[in-house]
Amino acid sequence: MVLATFISAATQSEDVGFWSAVAIGGAKEMWDIKQPNHVASFKDFAWGLSGAYLGAKHSGWAVSKNNGIAVLSYTLRY
Repeated sequence: MVLATFISAATQSEDVGFWSAVAIGGAKEMWDIKQPNHVASFKDFAWGLSGAYLGAKHSGWAVSKNNGIAVLSYTLRY
């Protein structure tokens, strides 16, 4: 989710942010298949897909650009 958010904000493209995060998540699962002490998980990949979608779609809420500089928006109040 974090990767999709920042990539979407940096490129100003939800599609690039989403697919970049999906590729990174898929590569991590492929790495898990090759490692003897790791287990690849479809459920983990599915959660990664949902996080990538949410991060890409809501990137403008958390990260914005101010004079060409990416700014992280946050609040201390709940």
